[in-house]
Amino acid sequence: IKNNLSGIQYLIYDSTIVTNIPSLQSGEARGIPASGLAKDKLNNIMMANIILTAFMAKITALISKEDLDKAIKKIVSSKDYPLNIQAIELGFRYD
Repeated sequence: IKNNLSGIQYLIYDSTIVTNIPSLQSGEARGIPASGLAKDKLNNIMMANIILTAFMAKITALISKEDLDKAIKKIVSSKDYPLNIQAIELGFRYD
């Protein structure tokens, strides 16, 4: 991450692993302990990216939870789908 991020609205980061947040000229830095949640709640660290994606969708309103769910359903196996839905829920519920 560069120390000077200009023109950014949101800097979304995994607060489990990122501790040094650059100052922003504009916008807002929002952290979520995605890796910690993925490990502790889902027992699968790979779900951290889905948690981050859902959190980003929630705070930016770029995509609804329903549309994110539909997109995930199209690209993951039916075996992995329930875990991905749990990860989406964690991202959308985090404050």
